[in-house]
Amino acid sequence: MESVAWRKKVISAFQITGIAVGLYLLYFIIRFPVTSEVHEHMVYVLPYVKEQPVLEFYLTATCVAPFFSSHKIINIFGVLALLLFMVAYWFYSVAFFSVWCFFAAALSAIIYLHFKFGNERNVMGT
Repeated sequence: MESVAWRKKVISAFQITGIAVGLYLLYFIIRFPVTSEVHEHMVYVLPYVKEQPVLEFYLTATCVAPFFSSHKIINIFGVLALLLFMVAYWFYSVAFFSVWCFFAAALSAIIYLHFKFGNERNVMGT
C-alpha cells in the first residue's frame, strides 16, 4: 500500500520485527497456553510477553511503524495506537492485554475508514 520507496523499506524492517515477535509469541502460546482470570477486568496470564524486550519489539512493530507511512490516516492510527497502548499499560497494568485488545479493536475502525474512503480519493485523483 506504500508507494514511496524509502518508506516501504523502513516499514518492511518493522514488518520483519513484527513477524519475529509473532513467531516468538506463537511458540509460547502453543507451549504454555493462555489462561484468564476475572478480577475487575478480564486478565490474561501471559508472563512471557511482559518481558521488556518483547513488549518493546511488539510496540515498535505495531505502533511506531505507522509513523513512517505517507498516508495521514495511517499516521493518525500510529499516534492513537501508541497513546492507547500507554493508557492501557499505565492505567490498566493488571488487565493490560484485555484492555489493549479492546483499544486495538476500536482502532480497526481507522483502518476500515482508510480502505473505505482512501481508495475513493485515489480513484478520483485527489
